[in-house]
Amino acid sequence: MNQATVRQPAAYMPMFYLGMFVKRVWLRLFPKPKVAAVMPQQAKAKQLFNPGRVVLTLGAYGLAMQGFLTPVTVLSRHLAGDWGGAPDSVKARNSGALRGDPKQGGVLMSTYAVPSGNRVLVVTNLGSKTTTIMLPGEHENAFRRS
Repeated sequence: MNQATVRQPAAYMPMFYLGMFVKRVWLRLFPKPKVAAVMPQQAKAKQLFNPGRVVLTLGAYGLAMQGFLTPVTVLSRHLAGDWGGAPDSVKARNSGALRGDPKQGGVLMSTYAVPSGNRVLVVTNLGSKTTTIMLPGEHENAFRRS
């Protein structure tokens, strides 16, 4: 009987090289997302205090989902000491709280206008290390006892 001869392919490519080729093609089709740039030292230096845990209420979240509010912008202004449209008495109380004056309390408040015509209130409680972004009506309800 005549045995059939098995022919090897002319260019044999090991599985390792095939895997590298597939990976290269895959990364070309689906590139890795760029990592967010690390915050420059200048931006870190502008923070007057640590916001702690940041919370959005339902009203503020609704404005953010509609595109009227960018929480990062409002929060960065608050952290830099730009109290927005807050009255002068609130601005003075915030300055005292940042200095550590016990008479002023440990609460920082600021208010900002958003394009929808609403105002947004940002409240930081330095004692519990929590920053809340909310609508002014929600602030009254948040601290009301039932």
